[in-house]
Amino acid sequence: MRRLLPLSVIAFALAGCGGTDIGGNPGNIYVGNWTGTWSDALRGEGGTITFIVSPNNSATGTISRALNGGGSSINTGTVQVSGQFTITTAFSSQNYSNVQGTFTRTGNTIIGSFGYTVGGTTHSATFSMTPTTSSGS
Repeated sequence: MRRLLPLSVIAFALAGCGGTDIGGNPGNIYVGNWTGTWSDALRGEGGTITFIVSPNNSATGTISRALNGGGSSINTGTVQVSGQFTITTAFSSQNYSNVQGTFTRTGNTIIGSFGYTVGGTTHSATFSMTPTTSSGS
């Protein structure tokens, strides 16, 4: 019995050592560097989109646009394991704040949608991204 107790303690300790990413995040499939395009068909707006999602669910990136003054925004926010994201964006010509949406990953592609506000009116857009260097898989 004395020999089994130390072995059971070691087995219990080892059982808790696997299955999480750096930062303690179990399996966030969105971790990595992503780039692609976005579009709002109703407004005829679109451009490029990039995200870097860290193991702690934080996200940074840019959204560029061609219309309404053009330019690109700097984004900061979070992407949850569920694919829900909330970011704050700031364009030099207009301020889009609290952009919210969803990521869905299929293989090496993330597709999704988000809502954003321009001049007090909420609009929706879709996007598609692929990994740039590391997909976090």
